[in-house]
Amino acid sequence: RPLCHLSREGHTMASAAAPNHHPAALLRAALMFNKISLEEGYQSVDEDADGRISLTDLVNSCNTLDLGVTNEAVAACHREMDTNGDGYVDEQEWMAAMRNPMGLEDVLRSRGLDSAGEVQSSGLATATTMAPQDMINTIAASLAYNKLSTTEGYEAFDVDQDGKVSLEDLRAAIATLQLDLRPDDVFAEMQGPQSGYIEKAVWSQMIEQADADKVLKSRGVDTSEGAGSEALSTQAPVGLQAALNHVAAALRYNSLDLNQGFEAFDVDEDGRLSLLDLRTAVDTLQLQVHDDDVAAVHRAMGPDASGMCTLEGWRRLLETADGSELLRSRGVFLEAEDSAQAPIAGGPDGGVPEEVRRAADVVAAALQFNGLTPDEGYDSFDVDDDGGVSVEDLSKSAQMLQLDLGEREIAALHAHLAAGERHARRAEWVSLLASARPDDVLKSRGVSAEDPTPAPADPAAVQAAVDVVAAALAYNQLSLDEGYEAFDNDQDGVVSKADLEAAVAALQLDIPPGDAAALFAHLDPEGTGSVSRESWCTALAAANAEGVLRSRGVTEAVANPSTEPPPGAADAPARGAGAEVPPPPGTRLKQSLDTVAAALVYNELSHEEGYDAFDADADGLVSARDLDEAVGTLQLDLTPGDVAELFAHLSGGGAAVPRERWARALAAADPEAGLKSRGVSTDTVGFGAVRQSVAEIAAALRFNDLSDAAGYDAFDEDEDGKVSLSDLRAAVATLNLNLDEGSTKAVFEYLEDQQAKGFIDREAWIAALAKAGDDAAAILGSRGVQGGSAAEAPVAPPADPAPAAAPPA
Repeated sequence: RPLCHLSREGHTMASAAAPNHHPAALLRAALMFNKISLEEGYQSVDEDADGRISLTDLVNSCNTLDLGVTNEAVAACHREMDTNGDGYVDEQEWMAAMRNPMGLEDVLRSRGLDSAGEVQSSGLATATTMAPQDMINTIAASLAYNKLSTTEGYEAFDVDQDGKVSLEDLRAAIATLQLDLRPDDVFAEMQGPQSGYIEKAVWSQMIEQADADKVLKSRGVDTSEGAGSEALSTQAPVGLQAALNHVAAALRYNSLDLNQGFEAFDVDEDGRLSLLDLRTAVDTLQLQVHDDDVAAVHRAMGPDASGMCTLEGWRRLLETADGSELLRSRGVFLEAEDSAQAPIAGGPDGGVPEEVRRAADVVAAALQFNGLTPDEGYDSFDVDDDGGVSVEDLSKSAQMLQLDLGEREIAALHAHLAAGERHARRAEWVSLLASARPDDVLKSRGVSAEDPTPAPADPAAVQAAVDVVAAALAYNQLSLDEGYEAFDNDQDGVVSKADLEAAVAALQLDIPPGDAAALFAHLDPEGTGSVSRESWCTALAAANAEGVLRSRGVTEAVANPSTEPPPGAADAPARGAGAEVPPPPGTRLKQSLDTVAAALVYNELSHEEGYDAFDADADGLVSARDLDEAVGTLQLDLTPGDVAELFAHLSGGGAAVPRERWARALAAADPEAGLKSRGVSTDTVGFGAVRQSVAEIAAALRFNDLSDAAGYDAFDEDEDGKVSLSDLRAAVATLNLNLDEGSTKAVFEYLEDQQAKGFIDREAWIAALAKAGDDAAAILGSRGVQGGSAAEAPVAPPADPAPAAAPPA
């Protein structure tokens, strides 16, 4: 888990950064306090180690140190440092700016530091006077306060995530947590002999022996049992032997021998048992074992220097345990070790826990509603088609089906069915769901148990769903026959209910699950289980696709779906169920696209350059992980759900985002809205100039009574069907537009086709000029033109006053 600040309402363990200090002064003070020279600081801030500090480097470092400054202030600071204006801060510029930044003395004084960055003497124990054990106690208190185990704490302090806590990691973590500690002193106390880093085993031993309560109580934090959110555990320690008996009982209850038990508890399947493995298994099995006892069990197994235990250590310890008495105390009597297997429940209590039972009822209701047997349901819930239902499969299926199940219930159900394995056992799945009570769940949702069929669908809702599907085909220039093949997800020649639902999900069509089921019933009136091609074409031929597209801001004429491909289909976007549909205005998806587009504009990146920037692993494709990492690096205001939805839209359900889809989606986005929502003036990031240039072109087209599409053809000077930079220059010169070479190139780069490099993308041209309509009207109005009049050749709007030259800017 990421580190968080050690503060609670009423109990502050570290003071927040004071406002209105210059970022350079705050950064210099942080370096001084942590005894980091300017040379070392330059290397630390240069995160990508390219020998220069970019704006991203500086923003990330200031956020890591939690200096309490806005990104806009950091950007202004970066511009001040960048004296040669190349967009980067080199080492010479860094040294000049950071040697004595304005306001440094005020920052140091506000934090109780002297001019050398030392903590000024006071009646309190400070970083200069703290005893070694007190330092360890303070770190242990920070972990306890943030509810991190020793292992989780080690991983959190491993800032660069290389598996080791180095001095640089320690400095960054202590600065982030604002702990009153000297990183060098702590490192000297905790590092292994000549290892250059803090070993996990040493860390675990010192943290577990530390007195965190002493520090927490000194800050007014109640650590007693039952102290609300401050209590670290509600299960009291029971001792090593009792904890071993709990583990032994779980193994016997699930008919696992010691070797099989070791494999089941080895969660990461690396052949060794870490403390994290042990804790994860105990949590999954919901064994009533205190975290301190888990740590004691792990220590008793004799871990090596890296904190790992072997099978021999596991066997040696578990051979001394006896879980039979614990089983009998819970009404479980196993006559022999080879008794029939029972699934892992919420503890070996001889029955199915209510939490698992409820989850099974909900899943069984979903299967019954969809006409699936438990055995067929197992295959349906196997999302990744690897032959088994993992906890990830179960979670994804619950989300897709919108089941009323929390993550805890999903984990409990899977643990019950998997019996320590990765996949739920099919036999246990079928047995549990066959004995479930789906009728009660269905009745609670207004569905008759005798006839689990939803109430008759609203004909208007069904027709609306038909219209939405037709609009998706029209927007992607697919004929009805091509659309039928695109919706045939499994390519078996017919569109089944599963095919239809998969396509609706992939295209993110605005069709609720209930309406999707009604749509399928409408398209399959005979109840054959699939939609015939004839029924598909008949229903969609009468649909109102144009109305749906117009409601989503698509005003250009779109070919009506027909059995024949529409004109220009050869140049249409990639076909298939993954083809994109523009998100409706005001939706989270539209806002996410605007946010990404704004980030590119703010960083002065073209769509092509933005694609490469978002390709975090530089493999030529933007994957879901790339998108998530880029969003995190840029600190975009997108939730994990927003990112997942955005990737699904951009990738069309594939494993990566195609460049052409990226370009089309961002060309249709509104970066200005994203910038304005963050208080950023578009005039300061170069966007205003590009928009003004596009508006000048749009005004010229409207003055000459040309549509945006016709304007594209008019600007194609050499009539090769594409607008090149030379074409754009020639048209700008012919029209005598008020665009210089830089503005012309900026427009070209903004609209450039990402597949046919060197030419403007027709769709991007049409989308950009359509959005510039209001600005174009304003330009014409400012020049006394209320409407356009046709002309034999395109000419620029008249200037005011009216020499035969370019209109005044």
